[in-house]
Amino acid sequence: MAYLIDANVLIQAKNAHYSFSFCPAFWDWMLAANSADKLFIVPQVLAEIAKGKDQLKNWCGIHGSLKCPSHPTLSSSRSKIANWVVAQGYNANAINTFFGVADYHIVAYAEAHGHTVVTHEIASAGFAPSRVKIPDPCRAFGISCLSPFQMLENEGATFII
Repeated sequence: MAYLIDANVLIQAKNAHYSFSFCPAFWDWMLAANSADKLFIVPQVLAEIAKGKDQLKNWCGIHGSLKCPSHPTLSSSRSKIANWVVAQGYNANAINTFFGVADYHIVAYAEAHGHTVVTHEIASAGFAPSRVKIPDPCRAFGISCLSPFQMLENEGATFII
């Protein structure tokens, strides 16, 4: 089992909780977890981050090896996830947005490989046709979905000064 990181985890870490300037240990932990095959970033997340013009873009560019290994079983998982999303009754904009961003690929990769998704998104309390949130298809497919804080706690990560 490995963790798949949503873009919002990286963005919020950079902007708030684990800024490069005061918590480099978080970023070192991410690299170590990746080296141990415990953490990956789907290429689509890296592509979203690459659109920025900041330190996170530079960090991801330097450490592009964090991306997931490609695997042929993804097409089956992508089809299952796509069929589920369309069948739920989300509006066209929500469906197109979900398929057009990294979220779709994160969920499909997790479903194909039994990985845990790490995101700041919270499952919908009730059906909301205007947005497909990552935890919702994860729940439908039995994919574990955690916050970054839960992941760090589970892994016993410590950032000591």
